[in-house]
Amino acid sequence: MENHIERLEELLSYALGEIKSKQVIEVMGAKLHVLVDFKVLCRDIQNFVSYLQFVLSAPKVPKALKLDLQLIRFFIDRTYVGFDPMIQDIRVQKLYGYLRDKLGDSAPINDKSFAILEKTLKAECKPTFENLKEYILLALLLKWFNAGLKDKFSSSLDDYVVYCATVFGQLQSDRILNVEYETPEISESDQATLAMEYTFFETALSDAIKKVKEGAAFNKKDEPLKRQMRIVFVCLDRLINADKVKADEIAVFRDKLIVSTALIYLQDEFVVKDPGVQNLVNLFVSLYYQFRDKRSSEKPK
Repeated sequence: MENHIERLEELLSYALGEIKSKQVIEVMGAKLHVLVDFKVLCRDIQNFVSYLQFVLSAPKVPKALKLDLQLIRFFIDRTYVGFDPMIQDIRVQKLYGYLRDKLGDSAPINDKSFAILEKTLKAECKPTFENLKEYILLALLLKWFNAGLKDKFSSSLDDYVVYCATVFGQLQSDRILNVEYETPEISESDQATLAMEYTFFETALSDAIKKVKEGAAFNKKDEPLKRQMRIVFVCLDRLINADKVKADEIAVFRDKLIVSTALIYLQDEFVVKDPGVQNLVNLFVSLYYQFRDKRSSEKPK
């Protein structure tokens, strides 16, 4: 039995350790770019292998193919049309560098090289807990920004947060093909706002870790999944009924952080989806949408 509650604690603790008020925007941008570059490279390799398998399956192949920069450039320009030439050049160099390291310069393109790349892809592009940590860190930051910071930033920083949220959404839904990276403009006023508001985020996140730790302390080895995840159910229940009891703002946000982390974790490909996990995901998602839809239907006062 996987110890899911301990993983939740580790995920939340990682986010708290990585984020500081003075670098929060820079951390978010850097983490996002690393994940995007990795995702794009994995997709480029998969598409490159599939494309050349089609080429080599033709009745007549003009000549024996070998790995070189010209072949990679032809593939990128043929497959991804309409992107900025500078970005295309970077993409060519990254893909060529990766393939050259795995296959060797001027390596023949054949079934043997395909087998090597497919094996490498399976090992290097599979879901990992380390990547999951970065996804959840970004999700928690964006949730914080959307919880009330948006109207407190300058318009340029607002635009950058929207850009990060858009790219992150594409990343999560596996719809990302290419990204033209933006550089944030952070005014002194923005820095002051971040420093002042960070205490709220840090307090809620620290409290979330404490609550998850308390939940973990009651779990024995090989505890059933539903008992491990009871804290998530309790948080969802509190969120659904928060308006009835005038809940503390930090406590509400703490519960949101726990729920978001659990939902992303349980739905990630890293977690094996046995029937128990899938049933729990279905329940939590249903409760989450009940809470979210309730909030989105409320008229502004």
